[in-house]
Amino acid sequence: MEERIPYQLDILYIGENLHAIIFHVLNRLGVANEITRIIRVRGLNIYKVFTPYPAPLGAEEAHIVVVVESSDAGRVEAVAREIKELVGPVLSYRVIHPHGRVLLIDKLFPIYHGEKRVILLYTSSLRSLREVMMKSLGLTAYPVLRTVGIGIGEEFFNTIYELYGELRPEEYVERAAELLESLGFGRIEVVENNASDGSVVIRIYDHYECMHVEEVTDKPASVLTRGILEGFFSLVWERKSRAIEKKCIARGDKYCEFTVEVSL
Repeated sequence: MEERIPYQLDILYIGENLHAIIFHVLNRLGVANEITRIIRVRGLNIYKVFTPYPAPLGAEEAHIVVVVESSDAGRVEAVAREIKELVGPVLSYRVIHPHGRVLLIDKLFPIYHGEKRVILLYTSSLRSLREVMMKSLGLTAYPVLRTVGIGIGEEFFNTIYELYGELRPEEYVERAAELLESLGFGRIEVVENNASDGSVVIRIYDHYECMHVEEVTDKPASVLTRGILEGFFSLVWERKSRAIEKKCIARGDKYCEFTVEVSL
């Protein structure tokens, strides 16, 4: 598979002496360059520079976040204040200091994936949710998880349709793989894409739903994901679909593999 690059969200940093400066600016050419130039001249190490959201063409205002490294919090405040005085397009600023080794930029809210608002959950939290459902509901937890997954899969289809419009079945598969991977489901590999004929084989490496299963089981564990695939492909094919998990990390396999077909 093609190499994947780990992505660190621009919200939480763990390291020594990291501070964040959030600048509210007029959307003018060269503002970010001037801000970072002054920071470098004043001897602060720039750890990262980013914009929390893309400023639409013609937008009057924007935000720029600069994460800097310094053992002197007062110096960071002084440099930010100097930038406000020297750089005309800077309307205001806010400095966020770390707590110990943790810098949490809690002012970046809400969080969006494209145009949809999202929340972040640790995979261990999802595992705990699953475990509680299994203990409370027993075997009836499986159809509940599958039904929830079907609804999620249908929403994924609608999201892709809104973004790309009408696509060929094979293209829906490709866009779905990209969407699932961007949301952190795992590394997606489309093994067979015969969507026009009602058959698709998908592998998920480092699959979130199974990677925290503590004991090797004799049954596939990706109940929610099977439901997601069935909900998604039922709308692609406009017919009921069935997802079968033939390999599963929870059973000791290297990946989870799903065959999705039109349900006869």
